[in-house]
Amino acid sequence: MKAQIVQIDPHDDYHSVRDKMAWAQTRRLVLVWPSRPGVLSRKLDLVLLHRHAHVLGAQLGIVAEDPAVREHAQSLGLPAFGDVRDARRRWRSRIPRLAPERRSQPLDREALRALQRKRLARLSLPSARSYLWRVPVLLAGLAAIVALLVAVVPVATVHLPTALQPLETEVTLTADPAALVADVATGTIPARSLRVEVQATGYTPVTGQREAPSTAATGRVVFTNLTGVALTIPANTQVRTTSGSSARFTTLRAATLPARIGATIDADVRAIDLGPVGNVSAGQINAIDGPLGLQLAVTNPAATLGGALAQRPAVAAIDQASVRAQLEAQLVAEAREALAAQLQPGEFLPPETIASRGVLTESYDHALGETADVLGLTLRLSVGGLAIFEDDARAAGAAALAREVPAGYRQVEGPLSFSRSRETTWRDGRAAFVLRVSGQAEAVIEVSGVRALVAGKPVSEAAEALRERYALAGEPTLHVEPDVLFDLWPRLPWVAQRIVVVIDSQ
Repeated sequence: MKAQIVQIDPHDDYHSVRDKMAWAQTRRLVLVWPSRPGVLSRKLDLVLLHRHAHVLGAQLGIVAEDPAVREHAQSLGLPAFGDVRDARRRWRSRIPRLAPERRSQPLDREALRALQRKRLARLSLPSARSYLWRVPVLLAGLAAIVALLVAVVPVATVHLPTALQPLETEVTLTADPAALVADVATGTIPARSLRVEVQATGYTPVTGQREAPSTAATGRVVFTNLTGVALTIPANTQVRTTSGSSARFTTLRAATLPARIGATIDADVRAIDLGPVGNVSAGQINAIDGPLGLQLAVTNPAATLGGALAQRPAVAAIDQASVRAQLEAQLVAEAREALAAQLQPGEFLPPETIASRGVLTESYDHALGETADVLGLTLRLSVGGLAIFEDDARAAGAAALAREVPAGYRQVEGPLSFSRSRETTWRDGRAAFVLRVSGQAEAVIEVSGVRALVAGKPVSEAAEALRERYALAGEPTLHVEPDVLFDLWPRLPWVAQRIVVVIDSQ
């Protein structure tokens, strides 16, 4: 049979090869792989192409140089060849045919009917004799019912007086903002951090002393005209030194130079900066600020004198610490009301937890060592507190009180009494305080145990058993109804559920 050659291009994928196979006109297809490796090299690709060839009713052969493709083809039972010529020469097998499907045998309905008749034949109605043995059973049942009614109709009521025992305990609770839920075992309860920002400005007199410039140096300079034009030197004209210590001076009065080169005039000057910095030697003043510096020359024939130091009040470190402490205490006190306004219903704010959480801005109007009479500080703080939910504290206290219940007792349901200590310890962002809790406990008397103890016993014997078993505050009371049956059967009911137990706490 002639085989049709289908060439696979390097860019082909499974879908494009399927389209090429659909155009085949023969029942034998030979797919030729390109020489470049990696094209449709997965085993899954060959499985899908093999299935599609089966749908088309064609037999599939493979021509590929890639050893992986040829290995996959052989594992699937597909003929694999090295080239097209080899495929045409060696491929002689026929196309296998599928075996026809077999149909199932029809049901034998007549056999089913026969089986059903056989099962019905085995069933037979009971005879009259089978009812004779049921009469004694019925009579015995009626007798049992009568006896049961006699035993369970009476109802007994048992009153047991019990005394209450006071309970009291103290528990140290730790309120932790990092806790998500209350841990009654460790006494840790959650808390909510509160924050508020406050700012104020405060002042304090300075206490430090330091030598500070007190007077300015004075002297005389000589201006020389470098041009042939009359020049006016205004008052407050600034002259300075260009070597040694830097000092600047201003003229005290205006002066005019004649229009002649080399003309000179004297002028009084005073140092701009106070202190000895203005005391300069003769000849050190040699520069003029401004436009006149190009038209005039200046010098000081003699030294400038008079600049001196004196003791003046100055800012000391203790002054900064003092005004900061005063202002911080003032801001924390002001923040107390703002934090209390943030409390939710049921929360309380221990005063010991209110403190500064950090300085946001701190600005002094004078630096350390600077001369001043008064030191001012503008301080902005972040003040925080710890809000504690009252119910969490009470729940932890109630759990601690429950652990104090003695053996054989149980805590009486009802309101507990709580009181907090006035002092709260604040450490590492957590608050610890003592909570006092008080309540009551009663003896544990199980109703089922009482019923089992007195069921079926005479009243006097039952009362004696109750006094021996339980710590009672008084004599137990037992009453059986109706009186007619109690006179005939002077005992408590045998059935425990017919005994009503009433526990009276006193």
